[in-house]
Amino acid sequence: MAKPPPDPIFILRGSISPVSCLHAPAHSLDILYCGNQSGQITVWNLKSRRVTCTIEAHVKSTVLWLQSLNEKELLSQGRDGLIKLWTYENERFSVKTSFKCSSQTFCCSALFEFNKIRYLVLPNEQQSVIDIVNIKNSQLMATLKPTDQKYGMCMCVNNSYSSVEAKPLLLIGYENGSIILWDILAEKVLDRLDMFLDSIMCLDFSSQLLKGLCGSVNNTLKTFRITKEMKLIQDKELEVTNDGFSNIIIRNDNKLVVTTGWDSTIRLFSMKSWKPLAVLKYHKESVQCATFISNNILICGSKDKLISLWNIYT
Repeated sequence: MAKPPPDPIFILRGSISPVSCLHAPAHSLDILYCGNQSGQITVWNLKSRRVTCTIEAHVKSTVLWLQSLNEKELLSQGRDGLIKLWTYENERFSVKTSFKCSSQTFCCSALFEFNKIRYLVLPNEQQSVIDIVNIKNSQLMATLKPTDQKYGMCMCVNNSYSSVEAKPLLLIGYENGSIILWDILAEKVLDRLDMFLDSIMCLDFSSQLLKGLCGSVNNTLKTFRITKEMKLIQDKELEVTNDGFSNIIIRNDNKLVVTTGWDSTIRLFSMKSWKPLAVLKYHKESVQCATFISNNILICGSKDKLISLWNIYT
């Protein structure tokens, strides 16, 4: 008999509004950053299970994305059209600098390193356009603007690298249901794939396995792969019970895929076979974000203002 799905091992309570994003920094397994729809960032100590700090980061604007640079620096993106770089000194966070980005989209930014320089992936105020900016001096490195047709807003981005040519690549999901593989340095479209009739709501990709998956507003996940010739190939379709995907994450060991849904569920799939493994249920409203703090501990944030921690034994 198959093991029943686990219950959460703990629930973090205290967000004043729906949880919109989570970030577990690589430098510590005990810290969790949580953004909410009121513009606050709460810093949780996972050992004591208490909030150690609250940042009024983006007043009355949803926090879309969080990313730590090191133990002292944190990036936050708000729906106010700003990405802020925070520094932690004297037991408080303060803004070191900020970058302008689109306030019209829910597209999260991304961070990548190339030739020992860190770059920000910024959604531009202009529809379908992404800017690549040097985080140290704010210099524009590249602008990615499709010209062959109307794609609508950028909905999600995922940065990866070609193991063959070692150049920075970027996957972008668009409002018209397409994904495009970009060569950042050449500002060039390598390939395009029409995945859905509606917007791409979320995607993730494994640069090691050269395959990924994306979700939309319906009940179907679609998988794809990238060939050595840098071509996008659609692969399988996975149907679930209810419509709407909000987040997809591939675990670091490339064995497990987690999706979070509008139906308040958390679904686990095998990365190798794409077979469904479990459906985790606790939340009462949409589960909007997820992250891992190790290969076994999954953390999910919900519209119900709660954060659930799960011990994943797969």
